[in-house]
Amino acid sequence: MRAGIGEFVRTNVQGGAEQRKHRRYNLALPVRVQSKARATTAPPIETATKDISTHGIYLVLSEGLEMGSELDLEITLPAELAGGKSVKLRC
Repeated sequence: MRAGIGEFVRTNVQGGAEQRKHRRYNLALPVRVQSKARATTAPPIETATKDISTHGIYLVLSEGLEMGSELDLEITLPAELAGGKSVKLRC
């Protein structure tokens, strides 16, 4: 996954209404973010999703990353969403 400005958010400048292509779900899921360039020198950043869709996630990081950085993400789905047992997704 690459950090950058998404193409999936479109905003109507006059009305401020979003014109997203895909539905967003307000889910706060735990996420570990690791920059591939800093994998050996910096620990992963712990955060949570703000919302998620079929084509992206919105999350806030406690530290900045360079635009275009390649990232490894580990998202934890809680047991209630994963059929009884928590599941870690890596992408």
